[in-house]
Amino acid sequence: MNKDVQINAKKTRTIFLNSRRRSLFSPWMSFTTDAKSFQEFDGIDFLDTGILGRYSAELLEGYSKVDNAFTGPAKAPQDRFEGVGGLVDHIFITTGGREVMHDDIISVAERRQKKHHMNVELVVQEGGVHDDMFIDFFAREKKLGSLTLR
Repeated sequence: MNKDVQINAKKTRTIFLNSRRRSLFSPWMSFTTDAKSFQEFDGIDFLDTGILGRYSAELLEGYSKVDNAFTGPAKAPQDRFEGVGGLVDHIFITTGGREVMHDDIISVAERRQKKHHMNVELVVQEGGVHDDMFIDFFAREKKLGSLTLR
Protein backbone atom coordinates (compact mmCIF):
# COMPACT_ATOMS: atom_id res chain seq x y z
CA MET A 1 0.00 0.00 0.00
CA ASN A 2 1.39 3.43 -0.86
CA LYS A 3 1.91 6.19 1.72
CA ASP A 4 -1.09 8.29 0.54
CA VAL A 5 -3.50 5.39 1.02
CA GLN A 6 -2.14 4.71 4.50
CA ILE A 7 -2.58 8.35 5.50
CA ASN A 8 -6.15 8.45 4.16
CA ALA A 9 -7.06 5.23 5.98
CA LYS A 10 -5.63 6.61 9.22
CA LYS A 11 -7.56 9.90 8.85
CA THR A 12 -10.78 8.00 8.10
CA ARG A 13 -10.38 5.85 11.20
CA THR A 14 -9.66 8.91 13.35
CA ILE A 15 -12.71 10.75 12.01
CA PHE A 16 -14.92 7.73 12.73
CA LEU A 17 -13.60 7.28 16.27
CA ASN A 18 -14.01 10.98 17.04
CA SER A 19 -17.48 11.20 15.48
CA ARG A 20 -20.38 11.90 17.81
CA ARG A 21 -22.89 10.45 15.34
CA ARG A 22 -24.13 6.85 15.36
CA SER A 23 -26.25 4.83 12.96
CA LEU A 24 -28.31 1.79 13.89
CA PHE A 25 -29.65 -0.09 10.86
CA SER A 26 -32.53 -2.40 11.80
CA PRO A 27 -30.95 -3.10 15.20
CA TRP A 28 -31.89 -6.11 17.32
CA MET A 29 -33.41 -4.34 20.32
CA SER A 30 -34.85 -7.24 22.30
CA PHE A 31 -34.01 -10.89 22.73
CA THR A 32 -37.70 -11.75 22.88
CA THR A 33 -40.17 -12.23 20.05
CA ASP A 34 -43.26 -11.08 21.94
CA ALA A 35 -43.77 -7.74 20.15
CA LYS A 36 -46.82 -7.66 17.84
CA SER A 37 -44.65 -7.09 14.73
CA PHE A 38 -43.00 -10.51 15.18
CA GLN A 39 -46.34 -12.21 14.64
CA GLU A 40 -47.69 -9.67 12.16
CA PHE A 41 -44.72 -9.82 9.76
CA ASP A 42 -43.50 -13.38 10.29
CA GLY A 43 -43.41 -14.92 6.82
CA ILE A 44 -43.20 -11.48 5.17
CA ASP A 45 -39.83 -10.42 6.55
CA PHE A 46 -36.99 -12.79 5.66
CA LEU A 47 -36.07 -12.99 9.37
CA ASP A 48 -37.85 -16.00 10.86
CA THR A 49 -39.46 -15.46 14.27
CA GLY A 50 -38.90 -19.09 15.31
CA ILE A 51 -35.19 -18.99 14.49
CA LEU A 52 -34.75 -15.62 16.23
CA GLY A 53 -36.52 -17.04 19.29
CA ARG A 54 -34.13 -20.00 19.39
CA TYR A 55 -31.06 -17.76 18.92
CA SER A 56 -32.32 -15.48 21.68
CA ALA A 57 -32.81 -18.38 24.08
CA GLU A 58 -29.27 -19.59 23.39
CA LEU A 59 -27.80 -16.12 23.89
CA LEU A 60 -29.65 -15.58 27.16
CA GLU A 61 -28.95 -19.03 28.57
CA GLY A 62 -27.06 -18.73 31.81
CA TYR A 63 -28.09 -15.15 32.56
CA SER A 64 -30.45 -14.29 35.40
CA LYS A 65 -33.71 -12.44 34.74
CA VAL A 66 -32.13 -9.32 36.25
CA ASP A 67 -29.18 -9.53 33.83
CA ASN A 68 -31.54 -10.20 30.90
CA ALA A 69 -33.09 -6.76 31.43
CA PHE A 70 -29.78 -5.29 30.25
CA THR A 71 -29.26 -7.46 27.16
CA GLY A 72 -31.73 -5.63 24.96
CA PRO A 73 -32.58 -1.92 24.98
CA ALA A 74 -36.33 -2.52 24.42
CA LYS A 75 -36.65 -4.29 27.78
CA ALA A 76 -33.98 -2.37 29.72
CA PRO A 77 -34.88 -0.09 32.65
CA GLN A 78 -35.84 3.45 31.61
CA ASP A 79 -32.71 5.01 33.15
CA ARG A 80 -30.39 2.86 31.04
CA PHE A 81 -30.01 5.67 28.48
CA GLU A 82 -29.18 8.47 30.91
CA GLY A 83 -26.04 10.21 29.78
CA VAL A 84 -26.25 9.15 26.12
CA GLY A 85 -26.51 12.79 25.12
CA GLY A 86 -23.05 13.36 26.56
CA LEU A 87 -21.58 10.67 24.29
CA VAL A 88 -23.22 11.33 20.94
CA ASP A 89 -24.82 14.29 19.18
CA HIS A 90 -27.02 12.40 16.70
CA ILE A 91 -28.42 8.87 16.46
CA PHE A 92 -29.84 7.66 13.13
CA ILE A 93 -32.09 4.58 13.47
CA THR A 94 -33.78 2.66 10.63
CA THR A 95 -36.46 0.00 10.41
CA GLY A 96 -38.59 -1.54 7.73
CA GLY A 97 -42.33 -0.98 7.91
CA ARG A 98 -42.87 -4.75 7.60
CA GLU A 99 -39.88 -5.89 9.63
CA VAL A 100 -40.40 -8.37 12.49
CA MET A 101 -38.28 -6.22 14.84
CA HIS A 102 -40.17 -3.04 13.86
CA ASP A 103 -42.10 -2.55 17.13
CA ASP A 104 -39.04 -2.98 19.36
CA ILE A 105 -37.01 -0.58 17.22
CA ILE A 106 -39.79 2.04 17.34
CA SER A 107 -40.11 1.56 21.10
CA VAL A 108 -36.43 2.22 21.74
CA ALA A 109 -36.23 5.15 19.34
CA GLU A 110 -39.33 6.93 20.61
CA ARG A 111 -39.78 5.97 24.26
CA ARG A 112 -36.26 5.41 25.46
CA GLN A 113 -33.64 7.29 23.46
CA LYS A 114 -35.63 10.45 22.76
CA LYS A 115 -36.25 10.90 26.48
CA HIS A 116 -32.52 11.03 27.16
CA HIS A 117 -31.16 12.18 23.82
CA MET A 118 -33.25 14.66 21.88
CA ASN A 119 -31.47 14.31 18.52
CA VAL A 120 -32.69 10.87 17.41
CA GLU A 121 -33.69 10.50 13.77
CA LEU A 122 -35.95 7.50 13.10
CA VAL A 123 -36.59 6.52 9.48
CA VAL A 124 -39.11 3.83 8.54
CA GLN A 125 -38.95 2.41 5.02
CA GLU A 126 -42.62 1.76 4.26
CA GLY A 127 -43.18 -1.83 3.16
CA GLY A 128 -39.54 -2.60 3.91
CA VAL A 129 -38.18 -5.67 5.66
CA HIS A 130 -35.05 -6.12 7.80
CA ASP A 131 -32.12 -4.19 6.28
CA ASP A 132 -34.26 -3.51 3.19
CA MET A 133 -32.04 -0.71 1.88
CA PHE A 134 -29.04 -3.07 1.72
CA ILE A 135 -31.10 -5.66 -0.14
CA ASP A 136 -32.19 -2.99 -2.65
CA PHE A 137 -28.58 -2.00 -3.21
CA PHE A 138 -27.07 -5.48 -3.57
CA ALA A 139 -29.96 -6.83 -5.65
CA ARG A 140 -29.74 -3.73 -7.88
CA GLU A 141 -33.43 -3.11 -7.34
CA LYS A 142 -34.84 -0.60 -9.85
CA LYS A 143 -37.70 0.62 -7.65
CA LEU A 144 -35.88 1.91 -4.58
CA GLY A 145 -37.47 2.59 -1.23
CA SER A 146 -37.28 6.00 0.47
CA LEU A 147 -34.56 4.89 2.86
CA THR A 148 -32.45 3.38 0.08
CA LEU A 149 -32.50 6.72 -1.73
CA ARG A 150 -31.01 8.56 1.28
